[in-house]
Amino acid sequence: MLQGSPGEILTFVSSNRVEIQFPPDHYPAKYHRLEIRDQNNAFLGKVTVWKSRDSGSVWQNYPAGWVRCWGNVAELQTKLRNAPTDMIKVINTGEISWKARYFDQMLAFQTRLFHAWGLPQSDLSGRTVFPSLNDPRLIPLLDGIMDSVVNRMGYRGAMLATYEVDTDGGEELALRLFKVRDGIEWMMEWGQELMGTSVLGYTLSINEDPDHIGVKAIQKALRGEPKAYAITRNLFDLWGFFLPKDRLFILLIQLMLGMVSMINIPLIAINERGERELIGNMFAGHNKLGFTERDIATFQAFVSQASLAIQNARLHQIAEERADEIGRLLHIAETSLTETKRLAEENARLAAEAENRAIEAETVARLADFGSKMTHRMVNEIGLVRLRIQRLIGRAKKEGQSNLADLEKAYANIETALSLIEEMKRPFRALEIKPTDIHEIITEALHETHLPPHITLEQDLELQTLPKVKADQNLSEVFRVLIKNAYEAMGDGEGKIMLNGRYSGHKCVELWVTDTGPGISPEIQDRLFQLFYTTKEAKGGEGTGLGLWWVRTYLHRLGGKIEIDNSNGQGATFKVTLPVGTDEGSD
Repeated sequence: MLQGSPGEILTFVSSNRVEIQFPPDHYPAKYHRLEIRDQNNAFLGKVTVWKSRDSGSVWQNYPAGWVRCWGNVAELQTKLRNAPTDMIKVINTGEISWKARYFDQMLAFQTRLFHAWGLPQSDLSGRTVFPSLNDPRLIPLLDGIMDSVVNRMGYRGAMLATYEVDTDGGEELALRLFKVRDGIEWMMEWGQELMGTSVLGYTLSINEDPDHIGVKAIQKALRGEPKAYAITRNLFDLWGFFLPKDRLFILLIQLMLGMVSMINIPLIAINERGERELIGNMFAGHNKLGFTERDIATFQAFVSQASLAIQNARLHQIAEERADEIGRLLHIAETSLTETKRLAEENARLAAEAENRAIEAETVARLADFGSKMTHRMVNEIGLVRLRIQRLIGRAKKEGQSNLADLEKAYANIETALSLIEEMKRPFRALEIKPTDIHEIITEALHETHLPPHITLEQDLELQTLPKVKADQNLSEVFRVLIKNAYEAMGDGEGKIMLNGRYSGHKCVELWVTDTGPGISPEIQDRLFQLFYTTKEAKGGEGTGLGLWWVRTYLHRLGGKIEIDNSNGQGATFKVTLPVGTDEGSD
C-alpha cells in the first residue's frame, strides 16, 4: 500500500490517464487494478496500471517506481476537488484487468505487423537528447496550458519545446511536453512504441536546420516582424527534422490523430535589457482546413502564458544555482509569479477581447456592405427626383410660375439630403493607416462642427506638440462625434468643452474630451457603446445609436480604445488612447 498527499503521489494527465509515483523498489506490475481511498478509507476510484519503466524503450526515461494508469480519472479528480484530503492510499488489489492486457497485446501485435511490412524503427542517434523537465512548479503550469489548448479550444494535439544551448554552444529546441485530446492518448503512446523511442527530449537544431518552417518563424519573431508563425497541413513539415526517413509513419500519425492543419508559434519574452529572447516553441493541430485570426490570437495568448511560465521557472533555477544572490533572485522570482498570474489573466482578457473585435469587424463589414448598397440606391432615387425638380424649376422660370421659390427650396433640401447620405458612408470607408497629426485632425473636426454660441471650447496647448499616431482621416469623425455629443448633452444652457492630451510614455497618446454637462449615470455606462443604443430619444432628440459604437469599433481597428473617465467628478469625460505612429518609433 502507498500513502501520501495527492500532490506528491498523483499527476493527472487527462480525463482517463493518471501517473502514480511508487517507491523505486516496490511498484505494481502491469494490468493490476489499484484502489484509491482517502485517509478515512472512503473509496475514491479505481484505475489500472497501463505502463511502467519496464514497458519498453519508450518509457525508460521515466523515474523508477513511476507507473501510468488508466480509468475514470475525471471522477477521481472531481471527488478530490469536492472533498479535499491531506492523505490518500493506493492499494494494489491483486486483480488483473484482462481488457487492458488484451488491448496491449493487440497493439503489440500491430506494432510487429507494421515493422514486418517494412516500417523501420526510428533512428534518433544523431540527435541531442536533453533530460526531462523536473521543475515541480513549472510542469503543472505547462500541463494546464496544454490541456486548455487541447481540451478547451478543441485542438487534436499540441507540443511544446524549450530553447536550450548544448555543451558545444549549439542552439536547440528540445521537445518537452505533448498533449493529445482525451480519448486518443493511446494513439500517441502506440505511435512512440512504433518508433521504438519517446520523442520527448529530442531536439531541433536551430543552427543546422535553418530551412525548417519553425526556425523561420523564430527568426521573424526575434526581428519583431508581424505574423511570426508557421501554418502547414503536412505534419512532416514540423516533425521531419528528427524523423527524416519516416514520412509514411508521420502521415500515419497525422491520420490517427485527425489533424488537418497545424500551427507553430515561437515563445518569445522580453529580457531585462528590453531585448527579444527565445524561450521555446509551441505547436498545435486541429481538424479544420485553416486558422482564423481569432484562432491565432487565442492560441497566441496561451503561447504567451507558456513563455512567461518557462521564463519564471528559469529565474528560480538561477536563484538556486547562485547561492550568493539567492535573496535578491528569490524576490524577483516571487514577484514574477505574481506577474505571471496577472499577465495570464491579462492574456485571457486579451483573447476574449480579440474574439469580440473579430465579431465587431464582421459587424462593421456587414453594415458597410448594407450601407453601401442602401446609400447607392437612395442616391439614385433622390437623383431622379433632383433631375425632375431641375426641369420644373426651368419651366417655372420660363413661364413665370408662382411656385418657383418652393421648387428652389425643395431642390436645396435634396442637395442637403445627398450631402447627409455621403456623410453616412464616411465612417465605413476602408482604413488607410499612416502617421497622423492629432492637432490637424482636431482642427478639421472643429471646422466641420458648428458649435452653438452658448458653448465655449478650450484646447490644451500640448495638443500641438504630441507625436503622430497610427490613424487615418476618419479619426476626425471620432472627435466630431464626441464634441457633438458633448454640446448636445449640455442643452441650451451655457457650457464648456475641454480638449486635453499627453504622451503616456508607453508608445501611446492619451486624449480627453470633457464637458460640463450633467454627466453619465453609472447604470448606462456599460451600454453606451452598444450598437443602436441611444439616450437622445429619451431627451426628445433624434439618434441612430451608431456614433459611439462606431467610434469604439474604429479605435479598436487602429489598436486603440475609448473609455469613460469619471475621475474629475463632474460632467462627462471620454478618454481616447491611440498607438504612436511608426515614424515615432512604435512597434
